[in-house]
Amino acid sequence: MVTARCALTQFASRRDLAETRPSCGTGRALRSAGAENAHFHSGRQVDMHLTARMIHHFDGGLRHSPSIQLVPGSHW
Repeated sequence: MVTARCALTQFASRRDLAETRPSCGTGRALRSAGAENAHFHSGRQVDMHLTARMIHHFDGGLRHSPSIQLVPGSHW
């Protein structure tokens, strides 16, 4: 499994994403032109901002994975 740090490095290499300090103040974040997309809080914990469409697309896998928590009503 890819660690959060490896994922941050891979995603940060994309031209449309920039690594920055997160609005929550903990860890690092990835930002696109419009908003923060991910917060990397530790080597194993990441908060992702997903659209409703993407949550629906991955719904089965997201809900049944013991490693993933969906927070009702949260944008993260």
